[in-house]
Amino acid sequence: MAVNETPHKNILFPLIAILLLGLPWVLQSAYSLHLMIMVGLMVVLAASNRLVLVSGAWFMGHAAFYAIGAYGVVLLRSKAGLDYWTALPLAGLMASLVAFVLGYATSRVRGIPFAIISVAFVEVVRLTIIKIKWLGGHKALTSPPPEPLLGIDFSSKIEYYYFILFLVLITLFILYLIENSPAGAALKTMAANEELAESLGINTTRYKVFTLTLCAFFGGMAGGFYAPYVAVTGPTSFTLNTSILILFNVVVGGMGSLWGPVVGAVFLTLLPEVLPGQAGIQNILYAGVVLAVLFFLPRGIVDLPNRIRLAAGRRKGGKLA
Repeated sequence: MAVNETPHKNILFPLIAILLLGLPWVLQSAYSLHLMIMVGLMVVLAASNRLVLVSGAWFMGHAAFYAIGAYGVVLLRSKAGLDYWTALPLAGLMASLVAFVLGYATSRVRGIPFAIISVAFVEVVRLTIIKIKWLGGHKALTSPPPEPLLGIDFSSKIEYYYFILFLVLITLFILYLIENSPAGAALKTMAANEELAESLGINTTRYKVFTLTLCAFFGGMAGGFYAPYVAVTGPTSFTLNTSILILFNVVVGGMGSLWGPVVGAVFLTLLPEVLPGQAGIQNILYAGVVLAVLFFLPRGIVDLPNRIRLAAGRRKGGKLA
């Protein structure tokens, strides 16, 4: 049986890669390409947020790192005169630095108090942007397209699509390596029982700070991508609702697998496009579909194939009986 499964797995990933690389040439509509770009952006945000959730900590402040990355890129270019390709990693590191401080300050806080602190953290960052005029205040800041790189001038959505695809692949690859390493095993032990993890010699503070710092870096990179893509960056894009939406993508897709955020981002980003009716009706239907998924698939959409196989097995067993 295993002999027959291996070729299928070997063929699957090249097929997905070919599909993703050729997608811009299949999608004739600029709006369809925009949706794919937003899916990729949400994958980066949701997958990086999931890394903290794997350790057992409910972090709901990812929009703050998203904001730091976006504003970091804009301000480093406009105030410091840096080019985009220098400002982008620096913005990610700025978000990581803030996360490093936050991680150590909250390393002994667990459960609901930690979730509340993460919610407050989003509001602190948002209000800081609003209150400090140097950061833009209530006004939105403009961000020009990235400078040409290797002959690519980012004059169309196709360039942005391949850019976000690159970020998605790098993010998922690094997160996959971490989750399948001793560090990943330590995080899962912490999620099961933090006291047990400490008794086994796991430095829980170090791992908490590490996961939050890495999560922030990818969140900052996502914000750095978002700023020039939308051209206008304002504080209304980085509210608590944004953090909740990011968390929804993880939970609806499935927290138990790295594919969960990918599936969740595709499903929740494209769901409004297929719902009928006006905006109000769509919102009700959207909420209903999400609640139905959470009720019938508590482990997320990625668990649907397993549920189907189990149901088919029961039916087959019943017929044999």
